[in-house]
Amino acid sequence: MPSPIRLLTTKELMDKLKVKRNTIYQLRKEANLPTIKLGRTIRFDEAEIDRWLKDHQTMQGFDDDFADEEAV
Repeated sequence: MPSPIRLLTTKELMDKLKVKRNTIYQLRKEANLPTIKLGRTIRFDEAEIDRWLKDHQTMQGFDDDFADEEAV
């Protein structure tokens, strides 16, 4: 039996990601953060958010360090 869908509010997602409300809205607009619109409210499927996060992980600073080593 599939697990039930857990929908997060914007506040719950802010707490989960430890970011401000504006960051959530910016990610929604610019990085296609998955959302579900229910009437005038926005919810976030927790499983979809987890997949989105996994797909959008980056290693801060790694690319720059690696590029410098290749140039040498």
